[in-house]
Amino acid sequence: MQTLQRTRAQAQVARTREAGMVMIIRGVPPAWAVPIGEALLAADVDVMEITLNTPCALDMIAALHDALGDRMAIGAGTVLSVADAENALAAGAEFFVSPHLDTEIVRFANEHDCMVVPGAFTPTEVFTALRAGAEIVKVFPANIVGPQFFRDLQGPFGQIPLLPTGGITMENAGTYIKSGALALGVGAGLLDWQNLDGDFERVTAATRAMRTAVVQARQESETT
Repeated sequence: MQTLQRTRAQAQVARTREAGMVMIIRGVPPAWAVPIGEALLAADVDVMEITLNTPCALDMIAALHDALGDRMAIGAGTVLSVADAENALAAGAEFFVSPHLDTEIVRFANEHDCMVVPGAFTPTEVFTALRAGAEIVKVFPANIVGPQFFRDLQGPFGQIPLLPTGGITMENAGTYIKSGALALGVGAGLLDWQNLDGDFERVTAATRAMRTAVVQARQESETT
């Protein structure tokens, strides 16, 4: 695993753990980006990603950076290439999330002191991602392996920074945290973006409930 000191990236890891989740925004109208960001901040969640397969994703990242950049960590999701990462960085993204492991993306992020969260699905992929320089590893799709997978990985690897993503719901969020997850990648399992109808108060309410579950689970795991 790389030992290069990367101050900004490490600060982002701490921020992600404190938030308890990375809110994944996919397929929403561009005009919703800032109101959703404000709704998340009202729920004390200050880490969000805009997936790059969302129409006008780079414009949304730029708008969020301009409006909320002093309060919200804005990342790019579904980063599939270094070119994607370059474009996202230029738009104002502070971290990159991928569904797969591409060591070139990891290297690019390392060079720019940005947190990078590549996807992995096996112990080998998880370890390879960490050794390449990833701060956090996204286990996707997490609902296929379940919370026990995260607990089992701690046997050989110890406490490693994992972000379960895919199928995260109010019902299972706490179990993933108790099984050792650093934070959760949360999206459609919590909010149906396609049927939100501009109800940003619902975003705040659902996010606040999820964060409460995360905080409670973390407190319980630390006292047992």
